[in-house]
Amino acid sequence: MHTLTPRTTPWWLVLTSSLVISACGGSQDPILGMGQLLTLAPSVSATAPLASNPVVTGVATNTRVTATFNKPMSPTSLNTDTFTLQCPAGTSTTSSVGYDTPSRVATLTPATNLPAGTSCTATVTTGAQDTNGVALPANFSWAFVTGSSSDITRPTVTQQVPAQGAVAAATNTQLSVTFSEEMTPSSLNAGSFTLKTSTDTTPVPGTVGYAVGTRTATFSPTNALPTTRRSPPPSAQQRPIWLAMPCWPPTIGSSAPLWRLTPPHPWSAWSTPPSTVRGFASTKP
Repeated sequence: MHTLTPRTTPWWLVLTSSLVISACGGSQDPILGMGQLLTLAPSVSATAPLASNPVVTGVATNTRVTATFNKPMSPTSLNTDTFTLQCPAGTSTTSSVGYDTPSRVATLTPATNLPAGTSCTATVTTGAQDTNGVALPANFSWAFVTGSSSDITRPTVTQQVPAQGAVAAATNTQLSVTFSEEMTPSSLNAGSFTLKTSTDTTPVPGTVGYAVGTRTATFSPTNALPTTRRSPPPSAQQRPIWLAMPCWPPTIGSSAPLWRLTPPHPWSAWSTPPSTVRGFASTKP
């Protein structure tokens, strides 16, 4: 039997080590190939209207068009030259373009309603770049067909997490609301989506993000939420205030204060929207 001396390095060990180093990024960065991750090309991960085959039809003529990216993008690289809409194909639509950094969403807003019953094509070009200057590897285009009219139905909140009346929520929980239709990401922010306790009217610090496709906005507190004794229910005099700020009140931990999360309000709860609720917008103007 052949035995290896302590000074001998087996050939199979050398080969295995070489493969592992190569798979992990080689000499550029031996830890998980970070050099390759930093140069990962950006791509469009979600769109509204949805990019599908067959194409989506019946899209409202007053719709906004959005593209979500897989990584942070350079806001200045997303403009009317790099994000365009032709409606019909071959006819450029006068629009404005904005980028929401927290959600990585670019929004194209047509200057006027789109023509009814028309096939439209949206394109994000290779001029769009991530924050490292890496460009989209190829133009990304998708099509949709407009319907016969604009959409004037106000969006509503269809789901919330934690659920209404939830107890013992984790102190590091993220709170989210899902809407009945696509929303304008830039309208979902710390001013329109807030978290407060029943004992403090100061909003809890946090960030707000929005996911196109799932139609979900997420509030992430900057710090862990405190665990203290839950406050008593509001008095009869306080109830109108609670009704004026509809929300679901999850409690944090087993003996926590009553937290009140105020998402952008489902307008359908009123026949006339109250002036005290701060504005937000769906993907229609």
